[in-house]
Amino acid sequence: MPRPELVTKLGTPDVCTGCHGDRTSAWAADVIAHRPGVHRLGTPHYGEAIWRGRHGAADATRALVDLAEDADAPGLARATAVELLRGEPAPFALEAIRRAADATDPLVRLGAMPPSRTAIRAKSSRLGPRAWQTRCAPSTQTSTM
Repeated sequence: MPRPELVTKLGTPDVCTGCHGDRTSAWAADVIAHRPGVHRLGTPHYGEAIWRGRHGAADATRALVDLAEDADAPGLARATAVELLRGEPAPFALEAIRRAADATDPLVRLGAMPPSRTAIRAKSSRLGPRAWQTRCAPSTQTSTM
């Protein structure tokens, strides 16, 4: 379901006004709110927690832990939250990562795993051909001492 209210909140693309170019996000939010059926407008969206984590918001850790442990959230969103928690020193974040490692959802378990050398290599490849050698590979030079 489109969430046009997140456009102004998070700067996400508005799929509604992509077609209705002459309308605003506020118009789209109003249309969605008045449609019959279940609407989640105004309820927290997992994108908000991920946005906080990626932008270093003060409440990011708590929001990410809550998302990581929300069994109703999509597995990919939960896995992203867990991955963003890696390196966070707060004990409750570390405990959430430990619990995620035992989750039934394989994506959530994957989010709890430390990055592999393959993943580091792929990420480093964007930095240039020698990034892997200088950042991750064991040194091939011998000490002259």
